[in-house]
Amino acid sequence: MLLHAAPTWLGAAAFCALLGPLAGGAAGCVPPPDHSPTTSQSPDHLVPPALVDLGSVKLEPGPAKVSVSVAGQGTRELVLWLPEGEGPHPLAIFLHGAGGGGRLLGSTGVVTCLVTPALEPMHPIIVAPVSASSGQWWTEADIGLVLGLIEAARQRWPITPEKPVLLGYSNGGIGTWFFARQYPERFSAAIPMAADGTIVGPTPVPVYVIAGDKDELFPIADVRRAIAAARAAGQNVSLHEKYRGTHMKACSYVPELEAARDWLTSSVWKTSVTGSR
Repeated sequence: MLLHAAPTWLGAAAFCALLGPLAGGAAGCVPPPDHSPTTSQSPDHLVPPALVDLGSVKLEPGPAKVSVSVAGQGTRELVLWLPEGEGPHPLAIFLHGAGGGGRLLGSTGVVTCLVTPALEPMHPIIVAPVSASSGQWWTEADIGLVLGLIEAARQRWPITPEKPVLLGYSNGGIGTWFFARQYPERFSAAIPMAADGTIVGPTPVPVYVIAGDKDELFPIADVRRAIAAARAAGQNVSLHEKYRGTHMKACSYVPELEAARDWLTSSVWKTSVTGSR
């Protein structure tokens, strides 16, 4: 499989245009023939879950950076945040932005300053894989890792509901849209943050979009148009804007992600408190 193979129904032109400005050039993007997007998946471009070994990961409360063995890929790094209690717990997969794999923990790390404080009340297991391609989550290795982590987590850890929520920031937000469109059966909901509108399109997964109205990279007008078109087409997607929100201040989006958490537990999972201490 080509590392930059585009899912047919995303539209080849849109996908390669996305790779150009957002992923360091379109070299290696070899798209299939373009045609109108549909909600059907393209088996020719699906990547199977990688075999991920979580046997060495200790389930200790709090943040941790761990290395795991992935079949065909060697050792891959993850950042985890584990709640107290035996569970079961919901699973949240977080995708970082371009070059952000080394800045997930610490006082300004996006898992520490954004994801954990916003999601902690629902006592989740947070898994943030480190991309092997600077946040190009649509490459074969990273697709396999994300899907493999879900399979491995469900087998070894007390997870409920069965399907996780997927969220990401910047390139990770774009990756969130990618997975919601190409692998919708794997997720219960998607929360893309600070992503552009290029990849917005049909998915059966409910999507809660968070965007800053002063985003320097992705103009809010483009995001608004894309979301409006998706809603007009009957998609379960909503846009939630951060007043004066900018792209480079990810930590400031905690209130918006807290609101997304409330939407997730009350409207998607239909429970006010998820997880167990």
